[in-house]
Amino acid sequence: MDFEVYEEVIMGINKVGNPDKDFIIPGNMTEHTVLTKGVWYNKRKEQQKEAETIPNGAIAQLFDNQFMIVTDGGKIVDWTDEPGYYEIVKSSASKGFFSRFKNSTLRQQVYYINTKEITGIKFGTQTPIGYYDKFYDAEMFIRAHGTYSIRITDPVRFYEEVVAKDQDEVSIEEVNAQYLMEFLTALQVTINKMSEQGERISYLPSKATELGQILAGTLDHDWRQLRGFEIESVAIASISYDEMSKRLIEKKNMEK
Repeated sequence: MDFEVYEEVIMGINKVGNPDKDFIIPGNMTEHTVLTKGVWYNKRKEQQKEAETIPNGAIAQLFDNQFMIVTDGGKIVDWTDEPGYYEIVKSSASKGFFSRFKNSTLRQQVYYINTKEITGIKFGTQTPIGYYDKFYDAEMFIRAHGTYSIRITDPVRFYEEVVAKDQDEVSIEEVNAQYLMEFLTALQVTINKMSEQGERISYLPSKATELGQILAGTLDHDWRQLRGFEIESVAIASISYDEMSKRLIEKKNMEK
């Protein structure tokens, strides 16, 4: 067992005051992890990755900026977003937390979902986007590159609609690969709206905040309502022009 994880387990067991309890903490949770399976340790502090189901009476720990769900046979049976320690109770007589294990299929697992803002997700347009610039009175073409961030705002829906049920760990890169085309399509729609508003093409990099707000509205239904996550911010690192657009800009500047 990793020393830092070992220390975390020992501290948690000491906190709950019962060394005989099995203990559950998140698996690998990095800045770009959106979901990870809980791993549990028995009273000898040995990791039990191969277990088919979590043990009755185990103590699950939830940290800040995380959401914990318990599944039974792949179906969500309980959840919480309050940091602390929780006992997994499989008795139908229990009236406490996670008491809905009455008809258990004996395949319970704990999953942790990252609810922090996840930053640094890269995007780039492979083909040029058309942009009619009223100042130049011409259809111009640009490519945009940058990063955006998301936040999981409905973890239950995110687990149900986005996560493959055979995965023990999901990174933002996997989610981004799945929905990048939707983001780029929304980006093109947003850029077209800014063209309609009369924004100069050269002003686009300074309009990142406004662009992010329009993007969020464009993706609101598909991402927030249907999939449980939303865009927090968009940062455009660079906008480049095709050769024809460059020549047109240079010609206009020379005429000033």
